[in-house]
Amino acid sequence: MVASRSLDDLHYYRDRAEHCRKAAEEATDPSVRLAHLQLAKFYEARMASALESAALRGDDEATGTG
Repeated sequence: MVASRSLDDLHYYRDRAEHCRKAAEEATDPSVRLAHLQLAKFYEARMASALESAALRGDDEATGTG
């Protein structure tokens, strides 16, 4: 259950970060572009935190080591 949740979280954060980066590329207004890039960085940080937490728990499936 924990591994599945960890994987779901990682996939969610990765997908949101990719979506925000794509939206930033498509944005014509610099302030909108910046907002999307900031959101992408937020989701990337969340993804890194979730991955670190999974590693500390020994969640091999989520970290890709098992």
